[in-house]
Order: sequence, then C-alpha cells, then structure tokens
Amino acid sequence: MRPIARRLPAAAALTLVVAVLVSGASPATDDATPLTLDDFPALTEGVLTNRLFAVRDYSGSPAFFTVRPYEADPAIRQVEQVEQEQDQTSVTLASDILFTVDGSDLSEPARAAVGGLVAQVPAGATVTVDGHTDSVLDDAYNQALSERRAQSVAAAVAAARPDVVLDVHGYGESRLLVPEEGEDVADDRAQNRRVELRYSGAPPTPTASAAPSGTLGSAAAGPYGDAGLVVPVPESLEIEQTVDAPGRPGEKLRVGVESLEVRGASMRLRIVVERLGGSSEPATLYELMDRSPLRPTVADRTRLVEYRTLSNTGQRWSTDELALDLLPGVPVRFEATLPAPLYPTEALAVSVDSRWSTFEDVPVAFP
Repeated sequence: MRPIARRLPAAAALTLVVAVLVSGASPATDDATPLTLDDFPALTEGVLTNRLFAVRDYSGSPAFFTVRPYEADPAIRQVEQVEQEQDQTSVTLASDILFTVDGSDLSEPARAAVGGLVAQVPAGATVTVDGHTDSVLDDAYNQALSERRAQSVAAAVAAARPDVVLDVHGYGESRLLVPEEGEDVADDRAQNRRVELRYSGAPPTPTASAAPSGTLGSAAAGPYGDAGLVVPVPESLEIEQTVDAPGRPGEKLRVGVESLEVRGASMRLRIVVERLGGSSEPATLYELMDRSPLRPTVADRTRLVEYRTLSNTGQRWSTDELALDLLPGVPVRFEATLPAPLYPTEALAVSVDSRWSTFEDVPVAFP
C-alpha cells in the first residue's frame, strides 16, 4: 500500500469522528474546555483510506486530507439584505428571523427594526410590501400566510412612516427566489421565506454588527480526559416536542434541545432525537428526515440575527446524519457548532427543522 500524506486540522477530525461518537453513551468528561484531537480515538488506517474521506487527484499522487478554516461571518445572517439599482431600493427581510414557524405576528423589536429600515424613504413615496413562502404545505395555506406576513410588515411600516403610500401583496409560493432541491434544500427554503420592501429612494443605513468575541482558532493543548468519552444523553431536556418523521409517514419522533452552550468563539447546540415506535430495524437520521440534511439554526429575536452551522466548502461542523442510526425508544444526540452570539443574551430561538415548530426562549449557557 502506498503511504498516505495526511494533513488533519482539528476541524477536519471533528467532522469525521463526532458523528460516530455522539450516538454512543459512556461516562462524561469535563468539557468546559473546547475539544481537541486528544479527546478522540486515533483514526485508523481504514478510515484514512476510505474512499469517502480520502481525496485523490487525477495525477496519481497520494491521497491527503485538508480543510480550510471555519469562518463565522457566512454563518451569521442579519434580518435584512439590501440591494440598490439606480434609485430603486429593495430590502429583503428573512421571515425565519422575524416570525415563528407559521406565525405572522411581529415582536416589538421586529417592528422597531422594520421602522428603522424605512426611515430614509422619501415622504409621499410608495412602498411595496410583498410576502413570500417556501413550497412546503399547500398553495392555499402558503398564499394566506404570505398575505398575513406582508400585512404585519406593512403595519410596522405605517406606524413608523404614516406619510408613505403602501402597496401590499402576498404571493405564497408562486415566486420562489431559488429552486428547492438537492442537499441544500433547507437553505433554499429559508431563502424563499421572505418579505420584500421596494421603494424609490436611498437605501437604509446598514445594521451595525457587534464584533465577535474571539476567533475559531486552536484550543489549548490536551488531553482533557479519557479519549473518546461522550456525555450520556440525559432523560430530561430543556424543551421538547413530538413531531412527524418526514421520511416515515405515520411515525413520530421526540425532538428536544439538550443544551445551548457558548464555548469561546463558537456555540454548541445539542439536540436529542428519539423514535417513538415504528419498525424495529435501525434507520438513519438522514432517512427519517426524508433524505434531507438536518440544518438547525438559532435566532436572536431581539437583535434580529440568525446563526447557522459553521461550514466550509460543503463540510459542516455537525453530526453526520448518515452515520447516526436510530432504534425505537433509544434517544441519540445530534450536535451542531455555530458562531457565538454577537450580543449578550439569556435565551435564543432554536429551529431544528423548518417543518417543525421553533423552540423559543432556549436558555444560553456561558462558561
């Protein structure tokens, strides 16, 4: 066998082995300090030469591993995206940050934010407010939801700027911004759930972002405990719900948030999933999710910021759904690493999947 050149940054190793570890339950270690490679078992030659992980080019050179650093900025989304074309301004508002799942009521911070976005609209100008949804559920439901959300945003505009003219529409799923397909279908649907403001005039002042508290660099040297030990899945969770399994009609899942912890410049979200009945044969989380990736997000309803799983060139810092097998009655853990909050906060909203209700007011733990 030809020798293999190996380059294994911590982030890459975490992606490879976390998926295998989280489904087990064994004695806990003190994980107040971020994990390093010393916390995980040694990677075997079989793993290193597995065609799923070994990268080869067409020149016949040895396989090697490599990864770019995880950057926080792409995983942080403000509520508004502004585009300017000549004197026409378009402001796209992310529904997932403004509203709860299937909701149309705006919080006080959201109403204030919308008012601030139209502060520079010229007096007497017409502001067009268009509501849009994704393609989940039926046309009639999505049409009504898009209209309610557009009306809520329009009411916030009217309260802040009674001197402008409003033109309000709901389009349901008829004007998708992007097709909803492939591995990124969850992200595609999130882009399509939006409310758009359009008017003639100067764009709004950009939302100021707080500087991150740190960088996603290396942790202090380990070891921090026995290699490979995983905190057992707890019996009680911060918050939970029973939901339909998208990939198994008639089967139910227990889904809950175990913890949401800030660890330096990152935030660790632990989710517990349990099959409630169904076939005694194991099923991967990927299958239960109807062969779509699990992409949890965390939203700050006060500051109107959304945090997503850290990723780079398709590699996400989260459990691999294909490697996580579930048996009825046996809870397992799914973990995702997100950027640390930009602003001090005591609680955040956690969306495990857009087809399920959001967990509001989940406590945030700081070291």
